[in-house]
Amino acid sequence: MNLGDSIAALASPPGRSLRAAIRLSGPGVDEALATLLEHPPTARSAAPARLRLSPSLSLPILLLYFPAPASYTGETAAELLIPGNPFLVDRILALLTAQPGLRPAEPGEFSARAYLNGRLTVDQAEGVASIVAAETADQVNAARDLLTGRTGSTYRAWSDELTTLLALVEAGIDFTDQEDVQPIAPADLHRRLAAILTSIDHHLGAAAGRSTIDALPSVALLGPPNAGKSTLFNALLGRRRAVTSPTPGTTRDALAEPLDLSHDLPGASTAMLIDLAGLEPSGDATANAADTIEAQMQSRAHAIAARADLILLCDPTGRFDQRPLHSLPPGRPILRIRTKADLPSPADAAPDPRSPEPPVPDPLPVCALDGWNLPLLRRLIAQRTTSARAAGIAGLLPRHRLALLRLRHHLSAADELARADQPRLSAPELAAAALREGLDALGELVGRISPDEVLGRIFASFCVGK
Repeated sequence: MNLGDSIAALASPPGRSLRAAIRLSGPGVDEALATLLEHPPTARSAAPARLRLSPSLSLPILLLYFPAPASYTGETAAELLIPGNPFLVDRILALLTAQPGLRPAEPGEFSARAYLNGRLTVDQAEGVASIVAAETADQVNAARDLLTGRTGSTYRAWSDELTTLLALVEAGIDFTDQEDVQPIAPADLHRRLAAILTSIDHHLGAAAGRSTIDALPSVALLGPPNAGKSTLFNALLGRRRAVTSPTPGTTRDALAEPLDLSHDLPGASTAMLIDLAGLEPSGDATANAADTIEAQMQSRAHAIAARADLILLCDPTGRFDQRPLHSLPPGRPILRIRTKADLPSPADAAPDPRSPEPPVPDPLPVCALDGWNLPLLRRLIAQRTTSARAAGIAGLLPRHRLALLRLRHHLSAADELARADQPRLSAPELAAAALREGLDALGELVGRISPDEVLGRIFASFCVGK
């Protein structure tokens, strides 16, 4: 990225529209405008102008002009609002980039220049990208908080509080011989950590409380034995991972594999696909015997389904009337799948010819052998798991999510040490180490917290050495 160049790019969505916006930035903007405009601007303004397309032809436009440094990028910048005809947009971009020192912008280059020129922080630059990637109102609101600096202010408030708590805990270790130094009581430490943990959970949304590895949304294949779950599992993964057999009960444990959904839906990434043992009828004698392997398989399948972000409920008949299916965990999103759809079923419904875009069938017929409706199923999985997890900025930005998950893990460890009902911390060294690890994780979002800062809090909070 050469900051000495001037750049130009389409700043509005491509395609035909009423208006299109072309953005310019860099030291050569004034020279380019002087060459192409009949009356180039001399001060910050938003006014009509005429752009020369050829010596005998000019186009009326609206020009927004921002002299440096009072612009988005911190450089001299301009925006040309023109008719939104794609052919005209391409012609004007070609005309602009033909000027000396003016070239097409690289992806993200306007925001990168804004950051390098001190007009945006890293958080705000990520907020710009997050607004572009947002697909729900919650994501837009979270990205807007990042862009306006509200999220960064929250992070810094956590950092300030944790630095103070670390100073108080370490003061109880290093200055026990000083009478005027009162280490923090476990109950007070627990109360203040609990407040931060609650705030972190709000930012993490549905990912709260999960480990870094378990942060992937989970999709459980559930249904009666021999319902085609393992065959569908292999088809979704695109490789043979589970053993398949016409004999019921072949799958005897949970088999989990990452499912890449990045090509199925913009903004989706990876989900954990889990193949579970078939659910036996609740009245089956072997299922009621608590000490049998079959009972353990059933119990494990129900436990995993109870935590799943999405259940793919599979039934080759399409009736979904088996008794074990009536005891599904409450509150879990369910997508009903009629497996083995190459076989005829009375549950198949004829499409409505009056509907220009038929709705997704319920149940969705899928054939894992020839791939019928598999692309639609993958897209539905991506939609359901993305909306389930991406409520806040942690759902949009993996860097933030992973840092907050690590922060929560370490603060939970410190909080466990503070729950003891006693006047002093029993293991202040371990609590201090957990707080330090938490600050290191948070430091990836707000900057590192140096030992000198913690030491400064100690001496600022207490009258040490009277």
